[in-house]
Amino acid sequence: MARAAVMGAADGSPSRTDEPVAESAEVRGAPVRTTSRVVWREVATALASAALGGLAAVWALRLWAAHLNVPLVGSGDALLNLMLVRNMQLTGWFQSTPLLGAPIGQDLRPWPVAVGDIWGLLSLKVLSLVLSPAASVNVFFVLGFPLVAAVACLCFRGLSISRPISVVLGAAYAILPYHFQRSEPHLFLSVYYAAPIGCLVAMWIYTRQVDLWRSPRLYRWREYVVLASAVVLIGGGMYYAAFGLVLALAAALLRAIGERTVRPLATAAAFFVIVVAGIGLAALPNLLYLGSADADSAAVTGRSYAASEFFGLKIVNLVLPAWYHRIPALADLRAVTGESVIPGENTETLGVLGLVGFVAVLLAVLVPVAAHRPLWRRRLHPLGVLTVVALLFSTVAGLNSVAAALAFDQLRAWNRMSVNIAFLALAGLAVLIDRGLHRLGRRWPVARRPLARAGVAAVVLGIALFDQTGPAIRPDYPHTSNAWNADADYFQQLEDRYGAGAAVFQIPYSDFPEAPPVVSMAPYDHLRAYVHSDLAWSYGSVKGAFTSWQQVALSEGIPSTLPKLVGAGFQAIYVNRNGYADHGVAEEAAIVATIGPQVPFVNPDNTLAVYDLRPYASRLRAEGAQIPSLDQVLHPVRIEYGTGFFAPEADATKTWRWGGARADAVILNPTDDPVDVMLTGSIVVADPRADVTVTVGADEHELIVVNHVATLAIPVVAPPGTTPLAFVTDSAPTTAPGETRDLRQQIIDLHLSPLD
Repeated sequence: MARAAVMGAADGSPSRTDEPVAESAEVRGAPVRTTSRVVWREVATALASAALGGLAAVWALRLWAAHLNVPLVGSGDALLNLMLVRNMQLTGWFQSTPLLGAPIGQDLRPWPVAVGDIWGLLSLKVLSLVLSPAASVNVFFVLGFPLVAAVACLCFRGLSISRPISVVLGAAYAILPYHFQRSEPHLFLSVYYAAPIGCLVAMWIYTRQVDLWRSPRLYRWREYVVLASAVVLIGGGMYYAAFGLVLALAAALLRAIGERTVRPLATAAAFFVIVVAGIGLAALPNLLYLGSADADSAAVTGRSYAASEFFGLKIVNLVLPAWYHRIPALADLRAVTGESVIPGENTETLGVLGLVGFVAVLLAVLVPVAAHRPLWRRRLHPLGVLTVVALLFSTVAGLNSVAAALAFDQLRAWNRMSVNIAFLALAGLAVLIDRGLHRLGRRWPVARRPLARAGVAAVVLGIALFDQTGPAIRPDYPHTSNAWNADADYFQQLEDRYGAGAAVFQIPYSDFPEAPPVVSMAPYDHLRAYVHSDLAWSYGSVKGAFTSWQQVALSEGIPSTLPKLVGAGFQAIYVNRNGYADHGVAEEAAIVATIGPQVPFVNPDNTLAVYDLRPYASRLRAEGAQIPSLDQVLHPVRIEYGTGFFAPEADATKTWRWGGARADAVILNPTDDPVDVMLTGSIVVADPRADVTVTVGADEHELIVVNHVATLAIPVVAPPGTTPLAFVTDSAPTTAPGETRDLRQQIIDLHLSPLD
């Protein structure tokens, strides 16, 4: 008896029997021609799923109330995506703009934002040729629903799921809670079409349906699909590429062990090489920059073992309903998980359809069965195997944490593998539905009719719409539109006052990218100014050497800062009052005391204030005051933070960085002469008896800890170039609810002041 077909009949439709079927010519290795008629039928099937997924999204989001040129979300990370599109419109590509990071300009090469998302960026580029930044982002996001549905539908068909069920489950997959919760702030993550592709390739490898080891002359359509899939994964999202590679390599390893052959490993290796080489090519501008003399410290921080645990997948989040569920009791059930000290991103919900499939595929792996399993059980088994693999890699303290412990910690948010698990679970559900319809058809022939299958599909889609969507996911269109239009008017008036290209300095200082909120000022909030005007703004340079001059300029207070801003060519200073605990009162009082009485230009909600520096600059020049040169402002003696330091934090009275047991930095003197400076600040530790040592160059200074605080005042002669700076303590860590970092020392208000 020939080997049984594992996934169904050779033509892609479900087998009509639970008995082993004859091996087809395709399984034996002979090439099989795919007719154009078959291809067009599959295309039509995918388009039907795309239409259904798109209509479901329109209904769930009530998109008829939206405005094309107003983003669905106008704050937070959504501003970052609007920035990328505006960069494309101004300079041709997303990696630079002269209107951010003034007076230097923005250069995004230190930040690998493009790596893994090249297809999304190219799509935004095309849209930006004819649409505004807001419209480009809106269209991209909305089209993501039919795209995900179509690709998922084709992948279900690749697993021999019947057409009606593939269509409806493709649409259900496109409206996972994950999609709505990612939304426009996580624009590229929201278009997760690459996830089912990775699952399909892994399934084909595990079930021996693809073999790249054979001669290309004998390749079947599946081999060509795998090669095309590798190209798609190159630019379909770094996370989804990584998840697909993990599943493919695991499937190949398990099959190789089971059959004692390297052929599956060869297929997975070829797939791996294509994907990794393509991602490396996309990262070439970043890699070339990192190898250049201008390379600065990495712009991406917060990647660590602790972060991988914090952002790991939680099975409880998979199986419980979404936090916004229509049934209050179910929403309350999910709310209980908010008490976790590591809540993560909280976007993993499978929904009731996915939950049924999830249980089914796990039982197919865990429950002992007879040697001769029915076909539908054999179809569930590989889905369950890959689901177990996904859980082992993605769950909190799983294999992802092992990788992080080995320093592979750049991919920290493994909870995002939930979309791979959701696809495998829905595929398991599809097997059950097809099996049920087949058995019903044997007993009641009416169940075989297309109308009956359409009825089942309608019920499935109805369940998905009820369970996976809800009023809470709909954007507040009137509020967003009013805020967006008010900003547009305000910043246009600013541009009219100062002229296009005029430089405006923004406070409070905030790192870019990936910075925490500053008091009540949300991350990326300074970008509101850029997306609405042609003025040049100080915010937006990648943190590190590009922005250190701003921190130095602000470190000695407003009276010392303003002459430097004049020297750097700034014509105004912009205050985001939400970034201060006192709503900017003290900072603005210092500005007025320095530049003289002036009524600021304030936005309608009284959160933004702009002060004109031009009269002040004219007065300084008329008085013959010493104004620093641009070179002096941009290249001060400064501290650059390195290994062991965490991102900066601030409150109304101080700024600080947490450090580990050892935190390293350097004092950078960009001039050609030694400079005398005073290193000041304080170090707070949890253990009042701890030793605290600061080493400057070769000089070691043991500090005295009083009431948990060590005061720092060290004169330093900084030679040209860099001087190593190390902070070491044996203190126990400082702990707090939900805190996952190893916080050994809090280094507060660390400054270098020139000594006359």
